[in-house]
Amino acid sequence: PYYSQNLYTAFKLHTHDDEMKYVLKRILRMYHVSKQGQLDNLVDRCPTTEKSCYSQISLGYDRARVFLMGYLYLIKQNNQYYIKESYCNRYYGREDFGGKSGPAPQKIPDGRVINVEHTWPQSRFNGGFGKDYQKSDLHHLFPTDSQLNSIRGNKKFGEVSKDEMELKCGQSRFGISTLSHREVFEPPNDHKGRVARALFYFSVRYDIAIDPEEEK
Repeated sequence: PYYSQNLYTAFKLHTHDDEMKYVLKRILRMYHVSKQGQLDNLVDRCPTTEKSCYSQISLGYDRARVFLMGYLYLIKQNNQYYIKESYCNRYYGREDFGGKSGPAPQKIPDGRVINVEHTWPQSRFNGGFGKDYQKSDLHHLFPTDSQLNSIRGNKKFGEVSKDEMELKCGQSRFGISTLSHREVFEPPNDHKGRVARALFYFSVRYDIAIDPEEEK
């Protein structure tokens, strides 16, 4: 299993938040030596003779998009392919693309209809880490309606108290935060847990603090 003995030991010791983040950070960044039936062993570098040693790799953004759209979020029903979209919370099929460049295995559909959302926006990446790693990190990428993707932009996530515009689907909202006077984007209830986990992961993995209001 990926998480190694370090994490389970931290759980048993009731490790506090900052210490737990440090444990997770090491697990995410270090090399792992995998042994069948055992927890991974963390090492600074892969031994030259160890074939089961691995670490995070960068797919590259194009390959990441193909994997997301053409495999991970692609489903087939009644001989037709669909992509599970996150901001309107529905399936996008061939009819949504005008019959052209629609969902298909190992294909990227028309970006004017559906696109890949960086839950942690590129404008807030950590310059101390490779941009390509952050841009193509699958843990925070989701297929989203292109129009809603553009409306969200790099705005923080939050709960909306006052809508500033009516969106094309009622699952998401854009407007004034319940906690302040700034604009925020509120994703569908079904997607909020994924957003929270993606932000937490990205914050720990790439050493970027989550905005206190967004963290609430």
